[in-house]
Amino acid sequence: MFQHGYLWRRVRFLFVDRITRLEGPMAEGVATFSISHESLRGHFERRPVVPGPLLVEAIAQVLGWAVIHHHDFRLAPILSLFQGARFAHPLPKPGFTAQVGGEILTTTATDSLARGWMRVEGHEVAAVDRVIFSHQQEVDEGLLRRQFAAFDARGPAGNRDDP
Repeated sequence: MFQHGYLWRRVRFLFVDRITRLEGPMAEGVATFSISHESLRGHFERRPVVPGPLLVEAIAQVLGWAVIHHHDFRLAPILSLFQGARFAHPLPKPGFTAQVGGEILTTTATDSLARGWMRVEGHEVAAVDRVIFSHQQEVDEGLLRRQFAAFDARGPAGNRDDP
């Protein structure tokens, strides 16, 4: 069963540092992957890279905040499926900051369809053609708003409607 406050209690690895844009169906954020990030501990000692699934997760996190914001913090998206993931070759090495973005293509009370991308220094390092979220309706709206405030880098004008 879904528990309120899942972002802090259930998700071990938050990759998104901040949300920089939420306009209509479009969203952008920033994610930093340092060599010391907990998710990379003990992996790829000879040739460190950030694995593709972690890049997809960062894209999904930005898109997830877009879905939450679009639905006025009344639901929580749960990543259900992604298709058409593409990655740069070689994968990027830890120690980079990425611009992460995407758009919601369709959304209803029960699910959302989106697509997203990740760029480092203007070069695309990952993209996902289809991201599907199912929606959890039983959420603590106030808690989601407070959690979002920690990521919202748009300033007072960007979050003026959020308590």
